[in-house]
Amino acid sequence: MVADREYVERVRDYGWEDIGDLWQKVQQCSTPGWDPGKALEYLVLKGFELSGAQVRWPYSVDLLGTKNVEQIDGVVYVANIAAMIECKDYSTPASRASRKLAYGPIAKLQGQLARRPSALIGCLFTTGEFSRSTLALINFTKPSTILCWTGHDIDHCVRRKDFCEALKSKLRACIEDATHCRISQDHNGA
Repeated sequence: MVADREYVERVRDYGWEDIGDLWQKVQQCSTPGWDPGKALEYLVLKGFELSGAQVRWPYSVDLLGTKNVEQIDGVVYVANIAAMIECKDYSTPASRASRKLAYGPIAKLQGQLARRPSALIGCLFTTGEFSRSTLALINFTKPSTILCWTGHDIDHCVRRKDFCEALKSKLRACIEDATHCRISQDHNGA
């Protein structure tokens, strides 16, 4: 298992071309040298950083004298938005198309958000899609706000070379239309 500081160092000099290459490898389930799920985690965080966000890289939280109570994939600060990042890539070459993310990771993220200021939102990234039941339940995570990001959203951000604008657009859609899982696109109020 590689330490998070080694991953941070690995992506330190990445540019958008490197992010694009890593995204292709994640989609192909071919990320040698990365522990399971870590390539997606660092791709997303580095994408936000390249887009101008302030990034807090993965870290663990000690609480009430207990070590390592939580593992946080990262936090990003974009304009006046603070978002806790959670990434899930359960894909294998055989299951990429059929595996949909269930509600468990959303419940976990909801618990993490419940211990923090209400202004913090959650962003759950997956390389695939979300199950129908998850999409129905995501609207009931109040008072927490959790935005769902699919593989299509990640692809959109990588192609546009901008995760920050997508975050603002997704949050706007959530505020205006109560849409927690909207495929990234230009949100012009229409």
